[in-house]
Amino acid sequence: MTRVAILAAAIFALLVIFSCQQLPRNEEAPLYAFPGPVRNAPKVRMVVRQNAQAVTVAVDGPFKLHDGRGVEIPNTNVRLARAAITFKDRCLTIANWPLRPNDQDLDRLRISPEKPGSLEVEGSLFPGELELIGDKKNSTLHAVVRLDLEEYVCGAVAGEVPVETWHEEALKAQAVASRTYALYYSLRNAEALWDFGMSGREAQQYRPGIFRNPRINLAVNLTAGEVLTWNNMVFPAWFHSSCGGHTADAAEVFTRQKIEALAGVECPWCRRVPDNKYAAWRRDIPFQTIVARIERDAETNLGSPLRPLVRPLIKPGHLRSLEVAATSPDGRITRFLARGPGAPGSAELVANDVRLAIGPSELPSTKCRMTAGTRCHFEGAGWGHGVGLCQWGTQGQALEGRGYQQILATYYPTSRIVKLTYGPPISQRAASPR
Repeated sequence: MTRVAILAAAIFALLVIFSCQQLPRNEEAPLYAFPGPVRNAPKVRMVVRQNAQAVTVAVDGPFKLHDGRGVEIPNTNVRLARAAITFKDRCLTIANWPLRPNDQDLDRLRISPEKPGSLEVEGSLFPGELELIGDKKNSTLHAVVRLDLEEYVCGAVAGEVPVETWHEEALKAQAVASRTYALYYSLRNAEALWDFGMSGREAQQYRPGIFRNPRINLAVNLTAGEVLTWNNMVFPAWFHSSCGGHTADAAEVFTRQKIEALAGVECPWCRRVPDNKYAAWRRDIPFQTIVARIERDAETNLGSPLRPLVRPLIKPGHLRSLEVAATSPDGRITRFLARGPGAPGSAELVANDVRLAIGPSELPSTKCRMTAGTRCHFEGAGWGHGVGLCQWGTQGQALEGRGYQQILATYYPTSRIVKLTYGPPISQRAASPR
């Protein structure tokens, strides 16, 4: 069975068992039925290069090639040593070898190393196998790594938190949140070309490499298969660096749907950890810098939520003012009001979208107070969007003796930890991370 067919069958079975219904299609964060028993750890697809003119690939040892339908392509190469793969004339080409099996141009190719951990893409090691997808419209290609969910979680934990210095229980909590987040987007994007990227708005920070770090392995193996559900549904287990004292309700940041597991909760722990430099901060940003960043985001970022709201305001000229329109009970700005010379003249903007447009380094969090002027003054606490698990709060709780299950129950209220019932965790192999 294909990946999509397996997931579809699992979802249908759980829908029958639990009589759960997906949220309406127009919601920004639809939920998905827990997949139930699976034979092996699910595979996830992470895009590591998009719209590239060329992708440099190396495989240390033998490998197999398959086309987009899974048919094996005869391969006489013993090794693939840093070859540039391109897509031109509607055909994928390895070095100077156009791939035309049966005299047909090939626009999708899967490279499957026989030795685990021997795949290198643009100088970085990755577990799993690589799929190359040609874009006929732009004559570019996408590089997508397909890897075991548990292997992915190792790289996500390594990329998201300081592994060597954080408490074991904090690492385990991060592993469960990262696994849930990855599974959610794997289900959500099952029909797309990939599930998520290595970074960005819908991605975790992933560190390439094959991990033999005992602290990562312990956290991942001791929680192997564990994911969070709410009402027997997989939800996007968002997390962030530091909430500043109270996490945000996802309904105010990401989705109109009220999800109890993503409601805002009090969090005193992140402000108690001495190393958290974002426990409190101040910023002074010139108003014209803020205007320029918002206008640039609306004009150039096709996927920006600000684009349809801000563009009508700036066509005749520049934004004239930015004011606080709404705050949450704990003091987090949830909406800004932008005014411009065009019709309709003003628009309410989600505060986190404005934060990302201005730049996270310039405006670390929306849990702040704003004083407007030629230079806008911000005083606040925290780093990130504020929804879900607070990473510095997780470390704070762990240092106070709380276990990862207690930590997760704090940040994802009314959620449950359930276990994907596949076999023993795969031991991590090969070299240190690059």
